[in-house]
Amino acid sequence: MATDGRRRDNLGVAACAVELEGSRVRPCFVDVKSNSPQWPHQWQAEALHTWLECDAADCAKTRFPERQLADIGLTLLARLAVLAKS
Repeated sequence: MATDGRRRDNLGVAACAVELEGSRVRPCFVDVKSNSPQWPHQWQAEALHTWLECDAADCAKTRFPERQLADIGLTLLARLAVLAKS
């Protein structure tokens, strides 16, 4: 596997899953920024993006419809594209 020489941008997207009532979870993408562009390692949240709730068991098994997986991937790439332009 190729490496990137540990290079990172100081803008990125973090992901997490927030537990909800009724055995549901909400995947969230958070735009993050580091004040250290040379070696970013401490991140500050800038903006939260979420739109989806799903069954916790399905999420744990990554059991999503193909269209939903495509939407999740597109959302992540769109957030990265916006950050790259800023």
